Amino acid sequence: MTRSLPVSYTKAFLELLENVASSRHAPAKLAAFWPICGDRYTGELLVIGRAVDSWYDSVAREELRSEGGRRAALDKTRRRSESDCMREFVDEWYTSQDKRPSRSGFWRTAQQTAERLGLGVGPASLHGICYTNLFKIAPETGNPARGFRRLQIEISVNLLRDEIAAFDPRRILVVSGQDWVDEFAKRLHLPMSCVIDDDVFAVVENRQQRWVLAKRPDRREKGLTEASWVEAVVKAFSS
Repeated sequence: MTRSLPVSYTKAFLELLENVASSRHAPAKLAAFWPICGDRYTGELLVIGRAVDSWYDSVAREELRSEGGRRAALDKTRRRSESDCMREFVDEWYTSQDKRPSRSGFWRTAQQTAERLGLGVGPASLHGICYTNLFKIAPETGNPARGFRRLQIEISVNLLRDEIAAFDPRRILVVSGQDWVDEFAKRLHLPMSCVIDDDVFAVVENRQQRWVLAKRPDRREKGLTEASWVEAVVKAFSS
C-alpha cells in the first residue's frame, strides 16, 4: 500500500509555514509535524490528534521567513517521520527520559485501541497505525491558541484531505474536543451524528471509511476510566 503524499501536499505545507512566519498569532518558537505511518500499517487505523504538543524539535519563527529556512524545517520533520515509522514511540514507551509515551493518556488509549483492533500486542501495536494531527504547526510546547488555529485552518483541512486519500484508512479515530473538530467536519462535508455517549461524540460513515470522533481521554467526565474510553471507541468502530 502506498503511503506517499502528493507533491501538492509539500507545496501547501510550505505555504502554511510562510503564512505562520509572518503572523502575529504565531509564537517565537514552533514545532512542525509531518504525519507518521508505522512500518506494519495496512490501512486499518489512522489516529488523528489535535497538534504535535512538543513531541518534535522546535524551530524559530525567524528561520521560516526565508524560503530556504522553510524548506530546511520541513525537510527535517519529514525525514524524521518517514524514517521513524512509529519506532520512537514504541522503543521509548517506558524508557524515555524526556517525554515518555506511556505517560500520555492520548498514547495509552491509542495503543490500547490499536491492540483491541488486532494490530499487535502492547506498544508494538502502534507499528500498525498511521498518526497525524488536525493542525500541523504548534507552539514549542502546548497547543495552538484560537487565533493561531484560524490562521492554519484552510490549509490544514487540505493537508488532512490529502493524508486520508494517500493513507486510505478503513477506520479513522479523531481524538479531540468537538470545538476543534467542527471546522474540519464542515469543510470535509462529514455528516456529523449526535452524541453517542460520554466518550464518543460522533460516528461518521463516509464512503468506505468509519470515523469515530472521541473526546480526549484526559477530558473524560468524572468517574470514567481509560478502559471505558477504549471500550466505547472499539464499540463505535464495530457497531
